[in-house]
Amino acid sequence: MTASWRGLAILTALAVALAIAVVLDAPPRGAVADRRLAPMMTVERVQAIALAGGEPITLSRAPDGSWQVTAPAPGPADGDIVGDLLAAVVAARVEREVPEAPASVTGLDHPAHTAVLTLGETTVRIAIGRPVTGADQVWARRDDGPPVLVPAWLASAVGRGVDDLRQRALVRVRDSDITGLELHGGGIDLVASGAPMIGRYAEGGGRLRPAQVAVLARALAGLRAASFPRTAVTGSDGLAIRVLGGPAVDELAIAGPCPDHVDQIAVTGTAGAVCVDTAAIARVTAAAAALADPLQAIDPSPIALGWQSLAWPATSTIVTVTGGGFTVTAAAAAVPVEDDALRPIAEALAAPGQVVPRPAGSPAAPAVIARYADGHVDQLFALGGDLVARNDERVAIRIGPAAQAALRVTALALRDRGLVLEDASGLTALVVTARGQRRSAARGAVIGEWTGDLDPARVTSAAAVIADLRAAAFVELAPSFAARARIEAEFAAPPVAGAPPAHHVIELGDHCLARVDGIGVTLDAARCAALAALAP
Repeated sequence: MTASWRGLAILTALAVALAIAVVLDAPPRGAVADRRLAPMMTVERVQAIALAGGEPITLSRAPDGSWQVTAPAPGPADGDIVGDLLAAVVAARVEREVPEAPASVTGLDHPAHTAVLTLGETTVRIAIGRPVTGADQVWARRDDGPPVLVPAWLASAVGRGVDDLRQRALVRVRDSDITGLELHGGGIDLVASGAPMIGRYAEGGGRLRPAQVAVLARALAGLRAASFPRTAVTGSDGLAIRVLGGPAVDELAIAGPCPDHVDQIAVTGTAGAVCVDTAAIARVTAAAAALADPLQAIDPSPIALGWQSLAWPATSTIVTVTGGGFTVTAAAAAVPVEDDALRPIAEALAAPGQVVPRPAGSPAAPAVIARYADGHVDQLFALGGDLVARNDERVAIRIGPAAQAALRVTALALRDRGLVLEDASGLTALVVTARGQRRSAARGAVIGEWTGDLDPARVTSAAAVIADLRAAAFVELAPSFAARARIEAEFAAPPVAGAPPAHHVIELGDHCLARVDGIGVTLDAARCAALAALAP
């Protein structure tokens, strides 16, 4: 019973406390029902802004919704900063209305800042007076209304200077998103686009060096206005740049020394007239100058690594990336690729050569076609000697001996050199026929024991070689090929239901030529000697 009365007392106390809180929280007599400083105002309705208090600033909304600073330093405004300013005015709440507050207290007779916002045919004027010490509030007035107290952050929002409101980035896309460049003047005349980026010069062009393009892209994407000139910008060094990427095109022209800061360079364009640190402009001009000469700017690597397939039309050979490896196809037959054979060939084709003028009237024979995951295709044409051309480029690339050899690859040169892959301990029988004699060996009761007329030691040695037999190279055997020894090896069936025993035939000829299961190969000296020892 006592517990019940105690619980009822606690609930009663809570109810009384809540009632008191409601009464205390009720608006005082005379308080406005809508506590917003600018009722009915939305960010979207504002079409123009005029700020005063420091340097007078005017802004206007363009038809596409973007903001422009119209004075004192005309140019694009930072949309995020303007949005924050408007959002602050919309969000500001009147914390207290004090109609009797004198001007000597509020400072509203000489406002520190004013913001006049144009909404269609009407305007809203916000005046900011003195801060209230220790209260994180400032005095404010909307239009001709009474003095009110609002949060102090409103003064920071409407007290921005033009340098805070102007767009500082001269290029509005990241360097990795740049899809096209145009450079004119200052000794360069280049139009480039695509991925990889193809440069077009007056005298021809081709794929640009990716590293050099990346340097210029980073330099452009990093350009920021250091200041905004209040006086007219004149003069130009002749270098104009267009940057493509995203929905808009950015243009800029280097206009010479900044009129207000001798340590900065003036730039005009879609970002308006701005002044940029000299070092930043130097990075751009140096990167642009590196692309001025097509013989130095065009990528000297015939193809790029990272391809999905390589094809040699002359030999009907195609290598394709398949999962974690490669497959070579020739005459509609697909076999695994020997990575150790493919790697130096691919690296040779990607090795930088020397870009030179393309000889006029030179014959062009299709040599290699490289296809990439993004759909791009590079086709190399042999021009004779050590020259190749890439796609329709009007320059040639002088390549080294390794790359020249890589132009003549056949499927046999790429094929996986593994011929037999068995367990040496699984050899059950070996038959050797040479010079009209037939000798054999059969596995005994234990591993390493052999019966028959072949030398057991040589059989054991040959078993290890045959079980992991590899070709030194694949060859087309002449019709006159004659084997001096025929070796037939049988291995026990693997432990899989229904699997048959494995049978391999090796025909060993002179000079380590051989035919293994019908495939012409050459063998290295060690393997060749181990097999030849079976038929001394």
